[in-house]
Amino acid sequence: MNSTTKILGINLLILLAYTLILLAASGSGSSAGMNFGILMMMAVPFHAIINLILAVVFFIKKDNPSGVAFLISMAVVGVVGFSSCLGGLTIVEG
Repeated sequence: MNSTTKILGINLLILLAYTLILLAASGSGSSAGMNFGILMMMAVPFHAIINLILAVVFFIKKDNPSGVAFLISMAVVGVVGFSSCLGGLTIVEG
């Protein structure tokens, strides 16, 4: 398994872990969906920014494959995180 696959896989597992934690933390009731949405809207950009910072650090260290892997992970975390935010809203509310 190459480094891009490892980095992307680890980031997706981290995303899955905090999605499940935030889903459990959002509670139940009529405002659970909104709570989950707000929590995910804060967590996903934070995760993406950490990936961007790591990409810059690896580019500075001249480790270009890892830098590119973190940039790809940043994009994937943004797309999948946004989708899980909306999907979680429908699951909790529905």
